[in-house]
Amino acid sequence: MINHDFSEAASKAEGYFSQHMLQGNSHLHGHEVMQEERILNTLLEIENAAMHYFDSLDPKYVKNTKANFSQVRAQIENLKEHLNQQGGSDETQKALQNIDTYERIFLEAVQRTRGYLFLVNVVMSAEAYEVLYHAQKMSEQVVQEMGAIEQSTFSMFEQVVTRIVIAIVISLLLVVLFSLLIGRSLTRPLVRLTAAFNALSKGAQDTRIPPYQVKDEIGDLTRAAAVFKEKNLQTHSLLKQAEQLTVELMESEEKYIDLYDNAPDMYASVSAETAEVLQCNQTVADKLGYSKDEIIGQPIFFLYHPDCMDRVQAAFESFVETGEVHNAELQLKTRDGRKIEVSLNVTSVCDENGKVLHSRSSWMDVTERKQIEETVRLYSQAMEQSGEAIVIADPKGMIEHINPAFTSITGYTEEEAVGKKTSLLNSCGKVLLTGRHGRGK
Repeated sequence: MINHDFSEAASKAEGYFSQHMLQGNSHLHGHEVMQEERILNTLLEIENAAMHYFDSLDPKYVKNTKANFSQVRAQIENLKEHLNQQGGSDETQKALQNIDTYERIFLEAVQRTRGYLFLVNVVMSAEAYEVLYHAQKMSEQVVQEMGAIEQSTFSMFEQVVTRIVIAIVISLLLVVLFSLLIGRSLTRPLVRLTAAFNALSKGAQDTRIPPYQVKDEIGDLTRAAAVFKEKNLQTHSLLKQAEQLTVELMESEEKYIDLYDNAPDMYASVSAETAEVLQCNQTVADKLGYSKDEIIGQPIFFLYHPDCMDRVQAAFESFVETGEVHNAELQLKTRDGRKIEVSLNVTSVCDENGKVLHSRSSWMDVTERKQIEETVRLYSQAMEQSGEAIVIADPKGMIEHINPAFTSITGYTEEEAVGKKTSLLNSCGKVLLTGRHGRGK
């Protein structure tokens, strides 16, 4: 209703100004026309601000509307002065009266709106107090009812607890009575079985298992005791066998260690990655003049004489690449610097991928053989270079070898003489045979 009254007043003011002011002053110039348009725009702003207030009840729109009313009055007064100077129709006084009426209706509408809002607040406050009052009453009633329910529940709980306690006491008495009744039938067999298990656990092989024929838990324990006794006997037998095997294994290990350490050949194990000696036998230490602890952990090259180091390096590379070395003739060096002529043979231990891990190395001392070979070489050289005819024959008198001087003296070549009887030499002169050797002139 307020919006309706205000809308009618706004339409009346705007319509009056448009009809009477503009139609009665058609002779106005451009400046006056612009002023009239501004007045109409201000009236529209008044209506717009007022409608915003009625929608939102925000006081700032009341302030804006009052300012717009003051502005439109000033604009009409300014227009009135121009019209009086030009002798135009004076409708401005009526326009001002309409503006005053328009503003009065707006302010009355604002007052009524505020009054309605105050009444609404008063009514809502009263209703809120009434709701609070009823809520308080209901809360008191609920508290009283909850107290009654709590008292009733506590009473019932006491009765239930009393009954439960009585039931528990009766149950305990029945359990005690039942225990006394069956205790005698269980105690004796259990005591006997306990004694039997204790004796078996201490290794008593002749322990007697008490008989019990009833198929219950005690019967199961009796049968378990019999099985335990049998397993105990088997375990005792296995322990004796294990002790015997341990003794045999230790003896075998001692024999192996003795065979390894005191073998005539020198044995060692060398890492393919670091070239360090991982293990060696006592023969290596004895022949080189070191202890085993002094050798183990040293590079293998430490054991060789410098004169053969190139061949040692080649043999080690062959071992790393192929895992084997065969009859490599090298020289070991003793603590005091002496040479030991050796023949090296190597096999290897590999991982699952075929990578060489370490060696099984053996050195055979061939120093004496080398000395014999050198002596034979010298004798052979002397025989070949001798100016006398020399014949080597077997015990049956068959010629095995002759020297060049024999061919020069007798005229027989090696092909003609070898395999013939030494009687062949009778035509060549006197022959002297001594053992396998014959020398003639």
